[in-house]
Amino acid sequence: MEYVVTKAQMRAAEELCKAGSYDLMRSAGKACLDYIHKDVGVFEKAVVVLCGNGNNGGDGVAFAEYAAKAGAAVLVVFVAGSELPTAEPARQCCTRSLSFVDYTFYTNRRDVIKTALQSCDIIVDCIYGTGARAALSEEIADLVLFVNSECNGHKYSVDMATPGFAADTTLVLGAVKLDTISYENIATAGGLLVGDDNATKSETANMASAKARLNTSLVRSRKEARWVLLDIGIGEADFVKAGYAAELNGAATLRRIPARTQLSHKGTSGHVLNIGGCAKYRGACVLSTKAAYRAGAGLVTAASVSKVLDAVSAAVPEAVLQHQSTDHDGFMTGADLYNTDKVMQKCGAILVGCGLGDTPAAKKITEFVIFNAKCPVIIDADGINSICDNINVLKESDCPKIPKIKVITPHVGEFARLTGLSVAEINADRIGAAGAFALKYDIVVLLKGAYTVIAAPDGKGGVKRRVNPTGNAGLAVGGAGDVLAGIIAAFVAGYGECSLDNAFDAACAAVYLHGACADTAAQSMSYEGMLPSDIADLLPRVRRRLCS
Repeated sequence: MEYVVTKAQMRAAEELCKAGSYDLMRSAGKACLDYIHKDVGVFEKAVVVLCGNGNNGGDGVAFAEYAAKAGAAVLVVFVAGSELPTAEPARQCCTRSLSFVDYTFYTNRRDVIKTALQSCDIIVDCIYGTGARAALSEEIADLVLFVNSECNGHKYSVDMATPGFAADTTLVLGAVKLDTISYENIATAGGLLVGDDNATKSETANMASAKARLNTSLVRSRKEARWVLLDIGIGEADFVKAGYAAELNGAATLRRIPARTQLSHKGTSGHVLNIGGCAKYRGACVLSTKAAYRAGAGLVTAASVSKVLDAVSAAVPEAVLQHQSTDHDGFMTGADLYNTDKVMQKCGAILVGCGLGDTPAAKKITEFVIFNAKCPVIIDADGINSICDNINVLKESDCPKIPKIKVITPHVGEFARLTGLSVAEINADRIGAAGAFALKYDIVVLLKGAYTVIAAPDGKGGVKRRVNPTGNAGLAVGGAGDVLAGIIAAFVAGYGECSLDNAFDAACAAVYLHGACADTAAQSMSYEGMLPSDIADLLPRVRRRLCS
C-alpha cells in the first residue's frame, strides 16, 4: 500500500525505519538515479543538479554521485548562497559525494551556469524539500523561470517541485506529501510565495512580479503534475505506526472489480437503473448510460422524459428505455415513479441525479429512490442538490437491521451546500471534510476535483480515505462527472450483493479508471477540446491495459 502523509508523519516514519537518515538519503539518491536512468538514460549525458541548502539538496548530492558513477557528466549547483549545506545528514552526504562531481554556487557564476543549463540533457531540481519554510527568493525565482523558458533538457524534481518549476516528472520519495497535493499548493504553483517579510515596498513589487511570471511560465509550459512514487526503504509497517492522512488510490483496486467469466450473461453482469436527464440536459443521461455500459454493465435502464430517451436511444441503442412523464418545461414530474419502482427491485445499482434538474420534483424523485431502493444508490449532481435542505434523509432511509448502501459524488460546490462549510474550508482539508461526512452519515463520499478524495466508514468506528492520482485538466468540462457516475454505478452493480466496502472499492476503481482514460486521451489531444464522450469510449481499452 502507498500513502499520503503529513510532514510530521513522514518524519515519524523515517525515525521508525531501521535505516538511519543518512542511509535513507543515500537510498533516495540511488532510487532517483535508477528511475531517471531507466526513463531517459544517464550514460554520457550532461546532468545539472540544482540543490538547496536543506536535506532535499542532500538528496540531490547523493543522486549526483550515483549519476557520475553511471557515466554521466554531472554539475551540482548550490543555489542558496555560497556555502554548502550544514544540517545533517545533508552535510555528511556532501562530505562523501562531492568528490565525485563538479560543483559550484549559483551566486558566483550565474551566466556560466545558465549556459550549462541550456546545453545539458537532464536537469534535476532539489532546491525546495518538504521541510522548506522560507519564501522563494527573487534570485531563485529568476533561475526557475529561466529553466522553464530557456532549457530543453529533461526536467525532474525530487520529492516536490520547487514552486513554479515545470518538471516533466516529480520523483516522490517514500510517500506522497499532503502539502504537495493541497489546493493551496496547486493554485500557487508550489504553495510557497515569492517574497521576504523584511523587503522594501519596491522589492516586494519585484517579488510579486516574479511570482506572476513563474505562474505564467508554468501554465505556458503545459506541464502536467506527473509524478512517480519511489521506494527508499521505509516499510509499510513504519507508515502504519507513524500514521498517515490517506492511502494512495491505485490500479490494484480496479483489478478487484468482478470481471466477466465464460459463464457470464447480461443478468449476471450488473443491471443499472439510471434516473436522470431533462429536456435541457439530455446529454447527462446519455453520457452516464454510455459510461455504465462501457464500464461493463450487462443492462442499463434509462428512466427519463421522452426527449431524453430519444437522445439515449440514438447514442446508446443498447439501453433499455423507461418513459417518465414531463412537465411543460421538460423536467420529470415523478408521477410515474410506481413504474420505476418495479425496475428498482430487480437492478443491482441505481444512479439518480445526472441532469435531473433543480426542481421540487427532483427532490421527490431522489427521496423516493433513497427510501425505496433495495440495492445501492449512487447520488450525483442534481440528486445531491435536491437533498441539501433535508440531508438527514441519508440516515432516515436506513433500516436498523439492513443499512442501505449510498454513494455521493459531489464537487466542492455541491459539498459546500451539503455540509454548510465554505469552499475555502473544504479545500483547506478535503480529506478531513470528506471523512467526517462519510462517518457521520455512514456513506461513501467521493469528493471530486484535482486529487479526488474517497472516504467511507471502516466498520471499526473510524474512516478509510484514499486520494486519487489520475486525471488532468481535460476533465474540467461539463459531462465528465456524468461519465464518472455511470462507471461507479456499473462497478457497484457488478458486485451483485454489494457491501459498503465493495461500494468504496467501486468508487475508488471508477475514479482511477476515469482519470487514467483522461491521461490516455491527453497523449493525443489537448486538454481544451477533450470531451467526456472521449473518456467513455476509452474505458474498455484502458481497463484492459490496467488489468492485464
